[in-house]
Amino acid sequence: MMRIATGDFEDRHRLINRRGTWSAKWESLPSDHISLSVAEMEFVCAPAIRSAIANAAVRGIYSYTEVFPDFAGACTSWFTRRHGTEFGEESVVFVPRIVEATAMICAHMLPARAKVITLSPAYDPIMEVVRRCGCQVTEPAMRYADGAWQIPFDQLATMLPDADLFILTNPHNPTGRAFTPKELERLAALLDQSSCLVLSDDIHCDILRAGQQWSPLARYADAGLRTRLITALSPSKSFNIAGLEASALIVPDPALRARIRDGLRAAGFHNPNYFAIPAAIAAWTQCEEWLDTTLAYIDNNMARFAPRFAALFAKEKPVIPEATYLFWCDTRALGAAAAKEVCTAAGVHPSYGEGFGAQWRDYLRFNLAAPQSLLDAALERCEAAAQKLK
Repeated sequence: MMRIATGDFEDRHRLINRRGTWSAKWESLPSDHISLSVAEMEFVCAPAIRSAIANAAVRGIYSYTEVFPDFAGACTSWFTRRHGTEFGEESVVFVPRIVEATAMICAHMLPARAKVITLSPAYDPIMEVVRRCGCQVTEPAMRYADGAWQIPFDQLATMLPDADLFILTNPHNPTGRAFTPKELERLAALLDQSSCLVLSDDIHCDILRAGQQWSPLARYADAGLRTRLITALSPSKSFNIAGLEASALIVPDPALRARIRDGLRAAGFHNPNYFAIPAAIAAWTQCEEWLDTTLAYIDNNMARFAPRFAALFAKEKPVIPEATYLFWCDTRALGAAAAKEVCTAAGVHPSYGEGFGAQWRDYLRFNLAAPQSLLDAALERCEAAAQKLK
């Protein structure tokens, strides 16, 4: 994977005031506070995406839209070129958001009080909709050992035979694991012994540290598992266009694909956002260099800031995540209550660990996809607040 030299970072250094834009990440905070929570970047989108949106906007008629083959073509071309992962255009099903697709699957494709299994810590918005659909959720906890977060295969082996749905997040949010081929082979073998539907949420798959690779579960699935496998992909995290709502479900099996399309219709999903399709196509076809530059900037942020956050909060040696722009940091050097007090006093807002499951209250998740000056300010404030706490 190409990485761009540091001299190309001018746009990533630029601070952008996002208040007054209905921002979910910033709007509810006092004007002098810093948000490092919601998983979106603080970087301006690539010029090609902005041009695609501007060209669509200037027409002045914001009509109902439809999905045509150019969306699937852009999607398959990107994943073949970028990741060496091939799937047929016919397997691509447009959905606005993966959270909404998960809700549809739970409400329209599973039995009442379905048994759903996912790894903990788990992304709360997805688990909220799973529970609101009446599913019974079991969350075996990932284990930290030998400097890495690991899948609890022994627990999964006993749980999967009775499951109706297994949800994988690969790369994993919030730990940042990019699961290895060996791990995915073992997981696929366990899933092959069950009959459950499998949803692999791979929305962070483009956001990798230099030298890391994303391997989709589908690469290790045999013919039987492929009839039950759904892989969720999106340009939203990679290209910072989450608010435009464009995602894709990759469904190799025609019968399962038909069930998904029926479920989407039953749930009322018809026409995409007017700007979603042109933005997604531009991202997947014209913005690879922009992504490489952005990933290099995030790599620098991880190397520079993750150890400093860890020195302030953590007991464990910091683990630079293999993927995502999210740093999962324990707080046991201070204790969860004191860590929260430090962040509150500093006016710095990470995502708190209990949002990923009550047992993770000793963790914080920091979003490091931000200008370095913003991260510097957040750290300095936290360090000053910690000093006062002593």
